[in-house]
Amino acid sequence: MEKDVPDIKAGQHAVQILRKHFAAFSEHEKDIPADADIEHLHKTRVALRRLRTALRVFAAFVTLPKGVNDKQLGALVRRLGAVRDLDVFKIHIETCRGAC
Repeated sequence: MEKDVPDIKAGQHAVQILRKHFAAFSEHEKDIPADADIEHLHKTRVALRRLRTALRVFAAFVTLPKGVNDKQLGALVRRLGAVRDLDVFKIHIETCRGAC
């Protein structure tokens, strides 16, 4: 019942997933300062949450660089969340002037 499944070890799989989510984070992060669109900020936060989850799931299989840990990523995600909340609030105020 064995199928043609590539022989991939958990560590290799973990590295692929972590690279994928880090690349997504990096791609969206570079657009945040130059663009007023809050969608880039949202996508950056999503990518960081996915990266953080992947780090938790694969913690037993990978050794992270010094200075990278779940607590620090969580703090970064929370700070970005606060910035995004302010952006959404600003948009709401601007669209509701006189109409709300």
